[in-house]
Amino acid sequence: MGGFSSGNGGQELQIKGETDPLIVDADAVPVLPTEIKTKSSVEHTPSPNRSHRAQLHAYMVGLSEKYDIDLTEGIVMYGCRETMDVEIFHVEFDPKFWEDVVLEWATAHTQYRLADELPPAEPEREWECKFCPFQERCGQGESDYSDVTQYGLLPGCDYPRLKVLDYLEAHDDDRLTPTLAKKYPDLVDQYGVVPWRCPKCASSFNRNLDTSAVGDDSKPLCPNCAEEDHLVELRFPSLEDRQRSTVAGKSPDGNEPT
Repeated sequence: MGGFSSGNGGQELQIKGETDPLIVDADAVPVLPTEIKTKSSVEHTPSPNRSHRAQLHAYMVGLSEKYDIDLTEGIVMYGCRETMDVEIFHVEFDPKFWEDVVLEWATAHTQYRLADELPPAEPEREWECKFCPFQERCGQGESDYSDVTQYGLLPGCDYPRLKVLDYLEAHDDDRLTPTLAKKYPDLVDQYGVVPWRCPKCASSFNRNLDTSAVGDDSKPLCPNCAEEDHLVELRFPSLEDRQRSTVAGKSPDGNEPT
């Protein structure tokens, strides 16, 4: 989809996405966009969900711009996964809804993205957090993290192998976390490891830390200090610190490379 003026100082927003099935004419020009959702039941569904109306409005505006047409109506269809019953709602384009809901939301989230901040953990529906890729960063997941930047691998968190590879290939200034180094030891030689570092004794630890004895993978304690009866939580450098160390020609723990 293309760019749209938000009405907030004439700022242009880019909304990108794919539509659900389109009804088109003989020349393949869109006539009626649809938004199709499945539910456990379509009973007690008197009107389309606000977020689904918003998606359909984005389809109408984006397709109108792309094909130089004026789409002003579409349908939201809900289908029951068990009975195959459907509920269909005709939706007309509402300029006020577009400005006050869709563009307002897009403008706010653009500002968060430009500031490298996550939006507040305030979903419209509780189930949304379950499918959010940032749930471990905002405090809604199982980790102890909250209000963490959207970039970088989180220490102590598990990631699928393919996602780890995709990330490291796209960020050659970053390394594996100790947790991932233990899980994928065959990747260590190629990508390296960002070590834990003790702020008290300045010791560094890569993947061979026995977290079962000195804490867990997300907040391990320094084993050297523990032997001296000091419980000191190890620290993991932020992505920004790791990038600065790489630019300065140092390894992620701040030492000169050997």
